[in-house]
Amino acid sequence: MGASVNNEWDDDQHDDPLGNGTASDDPWEDSGPLVDNGIDPLDPLGTPTTTTSTSAHSLEARRTPRFHLPRIPRWSVIGIGIVLVGAFLGPRIFSGGDEPDWDQLTRSVVLLFSPDCGWTGSGTVVLEGGHVLTNAHVAMNEAGKPCSLEVYAAKSPEVDPEWIANAVAVEEAVDLVHDLAVIQLVDNRGHSTTAEGRPAIQIHSHKLDLGTQLKVLGYPGMGGTKITITPGEQSGWWTGSGGDQTGDFYKTSAKMGPGISGGAAFSVLTGEFVGVPTAGSIVEGGDVLGLIRPNQYIIPLLDRARRADN
Repeated sequence: MGASVNNEWDDDQHDDPLGNGTASDDPWEDSGPLVDNGIDPLDPLGTPTTTTSTSAHSLEARRTPRFHLPRIPRWSVIGIGIVLVGAFLGPRIFSGGDEPDWDQLTRSVVLLFSPDCGWTGSGTVVLEGGHVLTNAHVAMNEAGKPCSLEVYAAKSPEVDPEWIANAVAVEEAVDLVHDLAVIQLVDNRGHSTTAEGRPAIQIHSHKLDLGTQLKVLGYPGMGGTKITITPGEQSGWWTGSGGDQTGDFYKTSAKMGPGISGGAAFSVLTGEFVGVPTAGSIVEGGDVLGLIRPNQYIIPLLDRARRADN
């Protein structure tokens, strides 16, 4: 089965891919700050709900399911400090040599839990640390309304994540068409806050070559709540049509289980952020591939979130 590649991938400059999304209802009506309603989420080993959309090329793209898990104790409250994310190259995180510092990168990938929507996903600290990039299907419910969100992060890959903040979706930075969203971190009183000690990930225009080695980071919820790092490679390109699978994706051999949605994909060689793990796919013959939303859709969204914050 041949992969369809959009010609705009070969251009250095792209039009804003967010301009053609519309929503029938106002997703912000009656939304409010996070309220702890005491709801116990579902058994983390239960079967998660999968949303399926049909697309071209006889390939079925499935959102990576949001995972259900018990409430995590709020052991500590941590503030945040950000770094601007935009179409420029920021400092890379290295361990003192030429290798990316994966322990440090894991500190910038967070677990998102919604007590009212009843699922979890993943996200990446961006925009000077006061915001998190994730998938829209993690931050919004099936009706397009914003979920209440709690943010958890780990001090190292070996320990469970701890509560650091709540979060609210940034109205101007929700892209339902391409399944992306930027959320703002807030404290228990609804005031904006930051993730201290967790570097904001710099995101710039980046095109992957076929076969590029990747690592996908997130919280799939399987085997405990610790962060998971899954290796793979850029296995090709896929262009979807319809629903929130519209537009271009990287295909990857990296396994992406429930809850990984909204996490981060990095280049193994450079440690650069290359996209958001968004969905799994089943191709003819039963092979399973992951789908990563590339940076070309993310950069304009971050610009919108930054303007909304000013």
